[in-house]
Amino acid sequence: PISHLIPREADRVIEFDSSLVGAGGVSLDMNLVWMISFPPEILARTLRNRGGGSSLIDINQLEFVALLISYAATLVDLATASAYQPEPPVLLAKGDNTTSLSWLRRQTADRSPAAKALAHIFATLAARDQVS
Repeated sequence: PISHLIPREADRVIEFDSSLVGAGGVSLDMNLVWMISFPPEILARTLRNRGGGSSLIDINQLEFVALLISYAATLVDLATASAYQPEPPVLLAKGDNTTSLSWLRRQTADRSPAAKALAHIFATLAARDQVS
């Protein structure tokens, strides 16, 4: 759409972060705070507890999970908002780990099952809803 060519301010801003034990996010625009602690099955596969290996879950994967949760929360907010929403709405998602995006590009090219699954979830959400 032409709205992708016109510079606009974000309609929603959400900030998120992840660690090796949990993740969370906050958005003043949506009056939203979320936080999760990762289950023992995830914790056991992090660098903090494992030291490496093929089933290692690294911080980049956990950061991308935080992005997915934040994106999904924004979609719910947009779907339930009663006020006028511009079409398409613009989301600014602020994380502190830009390497998670390069990790996703690199891993999907290498056919990593974890990266492919995360990319599939993101693509499904993005295709379903028109958010810039």
